[in-house]
Amino acid sequence: MLAKSPLFDDASCHVVIVGAETAENHSQLQWAMDTLQAAGHQTEGAIRAGEVEETLRAYKQEKDIDLLVMGAYGHSRIRHLLVGSTTTAMLRNAHLPVLILR
Repeated sequence: MLAKSPLFDDASCHVVIVGAETAENHSQLQWAMDTLQAAGHQTEGAIRAGEVEETLRAYKQEKDIDLLVMGAYGHSRIRHLLVGSTTTAMLRNAHLPVLILR
């Protein structure tokens, strides 16, 4: 969605996967970077281990990011109650604009 939007023309993009260094994660990271580069974006990618919220916060500070774009997933109310929502936590604690794509 971001690659096709004229609102983000010429934007530099950082693609970050919070998780393990697996072949699947490397493949997904490369696909996202290739898609953005084909649309004319300068990209930088990273796979980082850790808790999502604190890892993204640290990356944002390290790279001086000024907009966070996240994908959101729908979960059942019971699952949300038991484990919470990464998206909700990011929105509550973000100190920068956040764009949620669903």
